[in-house]
Amino acid sequence: PTPVEVAGGKTQAFYIDGGDRGLVSRWSGSINDIMFENEDLEITRGSAVYDGAFSTGYGGVPGGGFVSVQYNTCPPPPPGAPTASPIVYPTIFPISHPTGSPMTTESPTDYSNCDSLSLGDSSYRNYPENSGEGGNMFDVIAKTRTISVTSIGFLFNGGFGDSHGFRLYKRKAYGSYEPVQFDPAEWELLINATALSTVESGSNTGTLPTPVEVAGGKTQAFYIDGGDRGLVSRWSGSINDIMFENEDLEITRGSAVYDGAFSTGYGGVPGGGFVSVQYNTCPPPPPGAPTASPIVYPTIFPISHPTGSPMTTESPTDYSNCDSLSLGDSSYRNYPENSGEGGNMFDVIAKTRTISVTSIGFLFNGGFGDSHGFRLYKRKAYGSYEPVQFDPAEWELLINATALSTVESGSNTGTLPTPVEVA
Repeated sequence: PTPVEVAGGKTQAFYIDGGDRGLVSRWSGSINDIMFENEDLEITRGSAVYDGAFSTGYGGVPGGGFVSVQYNTCPPPPPGAPTASPIVYPTIFPISHPTGSPMTTESPTDYSNCDSLSLGDSSYRNYPENSGEGGNMFDVIAKTRTISVTSIGFLFNGGFGDSHGFRLYKRKAYGSYEPVQFDPAEWELLINATALSTVESGSNTGTLPTPVEVAGGKTQAFYIDGGDRGLVSRWSGSINDIMFENEDLEITRGSAVYDGAFSTGYGGVPGGGFVSVQYNTCPPPPPGAPTASPIVYPTIFPISHPTGSPMTTESPTDYSNCDSLSLGDSSYRNYPENSGEGGNMFDVIAKTRTISVTSIGFLFNGGFGDSHGFRLYKRKAYGSYEPVQFDPAEWELLINATALSTVESGSNTGTLPTPVEVA
């Protein structure tokens, strides 16, 4: 796949196929409604697509509305340009969420006590004690019942809008990280991968290939190594501070780790604080259990964000006009016109300058906390999707992958290996 360049004045059509899960859409208005607009581009509402790639089931039903486009207008650096200046940590505009009852997710119909949950917060907060670290070791302490850790959120030290490498380890045996902090033989590598760095929701490991079970009353140590990018941490308090707690588990502050896996550089400096643990307490379904009941769309508790100036990111020091930006919103909103769809086709219209689309956000139809399959296509030629909506020969498959389904930030394709330029 290649990032999609769109030249100024041109239209690039995209198609997100939500696979077996499908997407959430707002069925109202017109297919040509401008859902999101800024000085660089417009995103149209577009059309809902029935289950099955390029299906004619819905025809021209207006859909869309839960989508975001991440893009940049950065020219390549001139020969000999210096590297980026130090990170300027952002403060964030308030984000408005509808109030309501706690999130409800689909659940099996004939057995109970099945919860897919999250504890912690890996989004950026502008605390005075913030500092950088190479990585972080921390403990997850299960209380009375077994939990199964499915993914972990964290916060890269800047580099927002790009993907960076990380490694996630767990201690092989139950117990705190403290006695084995600098002994690699005591740790098991779970993931060596890349993740997108964002401000509003941090980064995430994605669904672990094999969830990590922590029995009630036991402690499981984890270590996130932030690679070349490093992590953001809160250097204060004690390594045993309980940073996050609920009825199922506790997450400790833990220790900052110097650059380089298992480095002794910092010793026992208290770190952590920008982390989240996604887990479930679901027993396996009994033989013959029916499938899950229909989705109950959630309403969401308000989310508090600090107010302040617009987000600032690192920028090169000796050339200008380089912006890594995002337009749209793929997080869940409880609109009355919400409906399910198999997929969505929409247009991205560049205004006066070329943009390079690096990733696209969307919203799966439920299944929150799990990963699901999707496919992203672009129309091969410039122009709207409308004349070629049902002709697969006119489309190029960019990605066939999986993404984590979340409520607060939706889902994302991840950074396209080569951006899509829209001139």
